[in-house]
Amino acid sequence: MPNEPRELARLLKVLAVGTRVQIVQLLKGRALCVGALSTRLDGTLAS
Repeated sequence: MPNEPRELARLLKVLAVGTRVQIVQLLKGRALCVGALSTRLDGTLAS
């Protein structure tokens, strides 16, 4: 967890986009390549 207010604000800004939150959730369990992420996100990522 970020300690500095600027770091926390930056993190919250990144997580404000739903797709980014989904990516973080997918990557928590294992490493995935862009193609695998795209497949799991219904092709919403540019590869």
